[in-house]
Amino acid sequence: MDRGDVFSPFESGNAPVLTRGSGATLLDQEGRDYLNFHEMTVCLGEGNEAYTRRIKDALDQGVLTTKGRNLCKEALVERLIASTQGQFPHVLLASSGSEAVEWAVKFCHKLTGRSETVTFWNSIHGRTQLSSNLSGLPRRKQGYGPIEGGHVYAPYPRCSRCPLSGNGGPCGFACLEILKQKIRYESTGDIAAVLIEPVQAYANIFPPAGFLQALREWTRQEGILLIFDEVQSGMGRSGSLYRYQAEGVVPDVLLLGKALGNGMHIAAALFQEVPDQADRAAAFGGSADEKLACTAASYVLETLTEGGLLEHIQAAGRHLHSGLEQLQMRFPAMTQLWGEGLALGFELESVDIAKAVHQHLRQERVYTSLNERAIVLKPVYTVSEEEIEKFLHRLERALCAVTPVQKGA
Repeated sequence: MDRGDVFSPFESGNAPVLTRGSGATLLDQEGRDYLNFHEMTVCLGEGNEAYTRRIKDALDQGVLTTKGRNLCKEALVERLIASTQGQFPHVLLASSGSEAVEWAVKFCHKLTGRSETVTFWNSIHGRTQLSSNLSGLPRRKQGYGPIEGGHVYAPYPRCSRCPLSGNGGPCGFACLEILKQKIRYESTGDIAAVLIEPVQAYANIFPPAGFLQALREWTRQEGILLIFDEVQSGMGRSGSLYRYQAEGVVPDVLLLGKALGNGMHIAAALFQEVPDQADRAAAFGGSADEKLACTAASYVLETLTEGGLLEHIQAAGRHLHSGLEQLQMRFPAMTQLWGEGLALGFELESVDIAKAVHQHLRQERVYTSLNERAIVLKPVYTVSEEEIEKFLHRLERALCAVTPVQKGA
């Protein structure tokens, strides 16, 4: 049996040794450049000197133990509350998104006295036992059954792939109606919470306008708590600090992670209400209040809310989207394009073409994500115009290699 990292078989043995970088650009030992357009955690980009100074200052000041008052944690908690205008006055810090998901669901069960949770197809909520069971992504569960009880899975509102109407046209949110029927026939009707990604991270899928509001209204009518998992879509990814703010829909629980720590392991569950103190004791402890991670998260929030980074994300997103639109007009294989901010994706006409384009992008030293027929883009927040133009040029070469027939050619 091989020894070492258990995940090494899933990583490329030919992966470069990256030694330095700046923004979305990475350099290997030979000085070759790579573009990072698939980054979920190090959102502030490589070589961010201000971030590095903040972390070094934290190392130099005081002790790292969490004994005594943790001023770094207190500052982060207050900044998180302020960032939501006080809509979520209770903060539970966690060491990962999976942990934040699990405590959110457990607290919702305690608050409602109910025992079941609704999630959605292709959702990604974590890799731990409960969070992987909650995830609607098949590969998170296959081979690790049986699935624990208490979960109902419903279609995510992706109109272009609607399993109900099939035509992508207006349907009056048929997916919400089928959710209600699934609860009726597949559960005990004891639903404590609906857990949904307001932008589904699997392929940066945005639900149709009005769906989240309709879901919010229905959950209120039924006394069900609504959890927004913004572990990947929050913290500025789609151009607003939190996606719920852009949608104008306030959930009962907001989950954050990934970009929150800019590479440091930290996540958060923000609540409108929490269980009684005695019932919260089970969640106490762990490593979620580590001082360096709290410092990192505070700096990320500060940069997004006070440093002009949100405005840069919006402008960079428009630039990237415009460039993709121009390529779509020339290449018939690009059948769909979607997204906001720096959460974008485009679909190709077949899985084989998508795989080939993705492979050519890797040869062009560009990191992207491939999900079925979709190329998914999550560049670092500090991506520059020059880096976007370089990406678009390399994507054009990849498309030409795979689908040389162009519109208007």
